[in-house]
Amino acid sequence: MSNLKSELHSNFPFLFVYKDTKSPQKELSNHMHDYYEIVYVYGGKGTFFIGDIFHEMNQGDIFLIPNNTIHRAMPDRKNPVTSTILFLAQC
Repeated sequence: MSNLKSELHSNFPFLFVYKDTKSPQKELSNHMHDYYEIVYVYGGKGTFFIGDIFHEMNQGDIFLIPNNTIHRAMPDRKNPVTSTILFLAQC
């Protein structure tokens, strides 16, 4: 994620991360950025902190995260979330 900004170019203003499974150890801590996110959960479970609200993450859930909003995914250790994320840059 550290080079997300370099991957989102003005000619191609989005990044697609397909069916990624992250363990709690590989997930980012609380963060925010200039990009909008759409997250679709394929399976697993966990908790998503967005703004100031905690949301349960389950199969079939879709999360819309505005830019400059603090957020953090916390996947379950035994059944981590597999999701696809679409990052959209503001043009």
